[in-house]
Amino acid sequence: MKGKAECLFVGGPGGDVVLTLPAMHCRDRLSLEQDGWVEACPDGGVNVMRGPRPRNANWECYTRAVYEKDTSTEAGRVTYRFQFIETVKRCTEILSLKARRCKHEVSDGGNYCRQHQKTR
Repeated sequence: MKGKAECLFVGGPGGDVVLTLPAMHCRDRLSLEQDGWVEACPDGGVNVMRGPRPRNANWECYTRAVYEKDTSTEAGRVTYRFQFIETVKRCTEILSLKARRCKHEVSDGGNYCRQHQKTR
């Protein structure tokens, strides 16, 4: 598997997971999105959803497990150890041309992504 690495994610909510990734994507910190997320409803309410988040979902927030690369790695295999769970919230900017909210995650614990934070 030239250019690929077997990544072993140790610990965390999902137990041990093995993924084959392009070697260039094996950074010092990676995260795995969890199978639960919160959907925003048109009436202002929310639904708690189970399963993978669809690409076109009207999501409000989701969680991901964060892993850091272990220093002891072997050729072709990288081990990541669980660090913590983080919540990802969606930018609250309304895109007038698309008539929907921005789909980027907020930055620095605020309400807007990096792109829209500058305009505020």
